[in-house]
Amino acid sequence: MLPLRPALLAAALVAANLVHADVPASAPFTAAQQHVIQQLSASEVRAAVPKIASEAASSVAKTIEGEKQAIEVAKDTLEVGRKSVDWWLTALGLLMAVAGIGLPIWLSRKHDQVEIKLKEADTAKQKAEIALRHAEQLVESFSKQTSLIPSADDITGKLSTEVLEKLHKVKPPQVVTLIEQAWDAHRRKDWKTAKPLWELLSLIEGHDHNVWFNLGLTLVHTNQDWETAASYFQRSYLLEPTAKALHNWGKALSDLASSFSDEKKDLYFVQAFEKFAEADRLRPDHALTYNNWGAALAKYAETLSGSAKREYLVKACDKFTKAIKCEPESATAYKWKAFVLEALAKFLEGAELEDKLNEAAELRLKAEEMESQTS
Repeated sequence: MLPLRPALLAAALVAANLVHADVPASAPFTAAQQHVIQQLSASEVRAAVPKIASEAASSVAKTIEGEKQAIEVAKDTLEVGRKSVDWWLTALGLLMAVAGIGLPIWLSRKHDQVEIKLKEADTAKQKAEIALRHAEQLVESFSKQTSLIPSADDITGKLSTEVLEKLHKVKPPQVVTLIEQAWDAHRRKDWKTAKPLWELLSLIEGHDHNVWFNLGLTLVHTNQDWETAASYFQRSYLLEPTAKALHNWGKALSDLASSFSDEKKDLYFVQAFEKFAEADRLRPDHALTYNNWGAALAKYAETLSGSAKREYLVKACDKFTKAIKCEPESATAYKWKAFVLEALAKFLEGAELEDKLNEAAELRLKAEEMESQTS
């Protein structure tokens, strides 16, 4: 059974329908509802209508009020949402405006900075190219100059009148005097006097390759500071690439190597061999190069053992053979080859041993004969 208030409301609505329309009372209700309605008398319906109507109006009013409140809440929510959307749109607009203004400015500044760096790099490149051209011109000018100071390894006497006249034309008298004094001391093998004179000239005539070469020779003859001697021959070679500078450079390096017993020994010997090979390329078939080269190989062999020692002794023997071929009257090459053959004989036995020793003895005898003829 339906609750009372809904039932009464239903009865009122039915009564109203019965009065104003011909619609059957049972049309909008279920069978159970129809049964309840039928039990109500007409007088009860009429008596309940005002009360029912009042209650219905109050219920409707409350429903409407609730719906109004819900609509207000929804409106407030929508307003808050709209304001939030407006805020974000405003913020996004401002951000885009800032980006639209700031990004081009930032890009413009970066572009300017890159342009400045490129200009600086281009300026530095131009300066470097100018310096390089200047250096090349200096090297070319020096390479075209013929040294007026003779090489000390060619000394046979005093400076000729012709050389002195050329020197006086292009150099101050004091410099010419220093050259004469250094040359004379070198000729007399007065190394203590020659060395400081060549050192002084290296400060004045540092562009002359023979000054450095002559200074290096004074150290070689006094067996002093092989490393410094090597650096002097290196400077001479850089100013004027000559075979004599290279093979003397190699000799100084091999003598320097002999003063070490660690890995530096191998390093300097290898560098010496390279210098001799380059000297041979610049001036093939030069007896002095082969003698110095062979001596360095023999010295290095003495620091080795076994097959490695034998290998370098064979190489040294080959260099002395070439030296004898280039200069058959060189007693030095004969003596060095005899020494190497005697060292190689230790690896032989029987007839081969005897043959090597006999060959070495013949070479020594020939060297002694040559030295006796020149003494």
